[in-house]
Amino acid sequence: MNLPLIAANWKMNLTEEEAVSWCQKFVSALPSRALQYVLIAPPFTILKTVLESVVSTPIVVAAQNCHWEEKGAFTGEISPNHLKDIKICWSIIGHSERRHIFKEDQEIVNKRLKGAVQKKLKVIYCIGEKLEERKENKTLEIIKNQLKIFEELKDFYKNITIAYEPVWAIGTGVVAEKEQIEEVHKEIKKIYPEIPVLYGGSVNEENIEEIMKIKEVDGALVGGASLNPEKFSKIVEISLKVKGVL
Repeated sequence: MNLPLIAANWKMNLTEEEAVSWCQKFVSALPSRALQYVLIAPPFTILKTVLESVVSTPIVVAAQNCHWEEKGAFTGEISPNHLKDIKICWSIIGHSERRHIFKEDQEIVNKRLKGAVQKKLKVIYCIGEKLEERKENKTLEIIKNQLKIFEELKDFYKNITIAYEPVWAIGTGVVAEKEQIEEVHKEIKKIYPEIPVLYGGSVNEENIEEIMKIKEVDGALVGGASLNPEKFSKIVEISLKVKGVL
């Protein structure tokens, strides 16, 4: 995957018909050379449909989560083998909605991350602090704790992309200040200079330019704004122009 990586996380949205229509509109809205910087993460039920819809393009399709075991008695879960069976080689791991709505603690997230990369999946690993943690000046402490598992994954850095998403900015319309984003990205890059770091948290076509002008930002993980193909294509276009690749 080329950088900057602009990823669309559709979360629990879009039907099969809507996804096909989205792909057609999105692909036609951008020059083909721009599509090599795009990743789409649809719901599990339409992964194959989306993959087939963009098969003639360099767009990457990813899952939104992944279990750490290859198979077993884990009702409702999807394994790395299931994903690879339908030619999906990427997964998001540790999204804040998994951590805070579904109560996946750091131990569970660590297992998911290790299981995915050890089974040769590429991963967007999400990290971020809650509002009360930022108010208590614990942001960097929280981030470093969420990255501690990397000490066990030194052979897999090439398969990991980090997404910094402050929990208080996800789906709220509130975007972290430029200085806040820059501080965290610089700290991560200081520790792991070889790993790309995306920013996520109410990213849209109006704020993406300022975000992408931050040197340490290697791309974006986009939620709600990615559900509209016109808006997402604009986000991709602006991002690539800012980074000088379009």
